[in-house]
Amino acid sequence: DIKIVNGAEVFVLRGNSYPIIYLRDIFGYKHIEKEIEKVVLVSNNEKSLALVVDDFIGEQEIVIKSLSKHLYSPSYVTGVTKLGDGRIPIIIDVLGILNNYGRREDKK
Repeated sequence: DIKIVNGAEVFVLRGNSYPIIYLRDIFGYKHIEKEIEKVVLVSNNEKSLALVVDDFIGEQEIVIKSLSKHLYSPSYVTGVTKLGDGRIPIIIDVLGILNNYGRREDKK
């Protein structure tokens, strides 16, 4: 469930709440209302958050090609890859997003 807590959207799962980050907002894409949002939970040893994504491609082995700083260097982009169907998705820096937006985990 997505809820509002202290004025901020959070994703609630099994009693735990995670701050929500919409990738479309980070990359400046138009917000399109969706009935069902797709969420990926990401965390490291200290922080966690819920990334709202447009779609899941699945799991596959890829080769990441870095981008020249002169061509394209937005925040949180580490490179690109080419899929078998010819599409070229960007590879995002999940740890960078987590470090800037994640909530510290409560250690019990």
